[in-house]
Amino acid sequence: MIEDTASMQGVMLDAGALLRLRAHAAERHRHHLAPTGRPGGFAGRRAGNGSETADLRLYLPGDDIRHLERSATARTGVPHVRTFHEELEKFAILIADFSPPMVWGTRRSLRSVVVAEGLALCGWLYAEEGARIGLLASADGEIHSVTPRAGARGMGGVVTGLCHAHGLSIAAALARHAAEPVDLSALLERAARVATTRSTLVLASSFESLPPEFERMVMSLIRRVRMVALVVCDAFELDPPAGTYPFATRQGGLSWGQVAKGKQRQGDTRVAFLERLGMRVIRIDAGSKPQTVIAELDRPHGQHR
Repeated sequence: MIEDTASMQGVMLDAGALLRLRAHAAERHRHHLAPTGRPGGFAGRRAGNGSETADLRLYLPGDDIRHLERSATARTGVPHVRTFHEELEKFAILIADFSPPMVWGTRRSLRSVVVAEGLALCGWLYAEEGARIGLLASADGEIHSVTPRAGARGMGGVVTGLCHAHGLSIAAALARHAAEPVDLSALLERAARVATTRSTLVLASSFESLPPEFERMVMSLIRRVRMVALVVCDAFELDPPAGTYPFATRQGGLSWGQVAKGKQRQGDTRVAFLERLGMRVIRIDAGSKPQTVIAELDRPHGQHR
């Protein structure tokens, strides 16, 4: 009962809700992709023959003589041909920042919950395209990983991993456990070890306090992978009401400061910085529903609400 109440308040993750996001991804997939898996309403033949071996068989009249397999032909004395198809497998790594600064919120959900929702929805979108989905999540001073797999089976593991890592972050926050947090550069370093040139990295965080190595690592990675940033912003960051609020100091104490209404739009600065690095940026209001990520994905690059 306690867990259900917390889940309704946007504190704990609901695995069932993350799994149900598949319906939104499937609906978008049906409206945006043709049977070929490409945008457009008509199926067309792909150019070229591809590079992956599809079959090795006996030569038949009409086969392209350029595809003769010399080794098999010489070994058997009978002409053989090797046919090819295009390699279509996609590979996506979801990267979740569940560090202590993410475990707070002033509206519908904690920012950490919105991170998990946004990543789960992106994961389902990639799964609908046939991609293998993996997970890296920082929680309680450690990096938790889920091996990439395709389809619903792969996303089932990702959802389980998200819930497990997020639960550790919540438990640490409640116990005031002061483990050294994992910064974003450590997550990117781990992702770089497994990323291929066909990979997509989806990094979800508030991007408030970036380590010195972050820009260098992004510039290195983006040369060979596609990078998407889910910038999670709470309503207080987007449009704080005027007033006096407490804030933590570097010395570990508490102080008070004035905030003028409409003067503190930190999310805009972060978005502009990440876009300058070449990342596809999607800003998510922590008070909105998770399916709004789809609307942001469909916006032209560089446009935001």
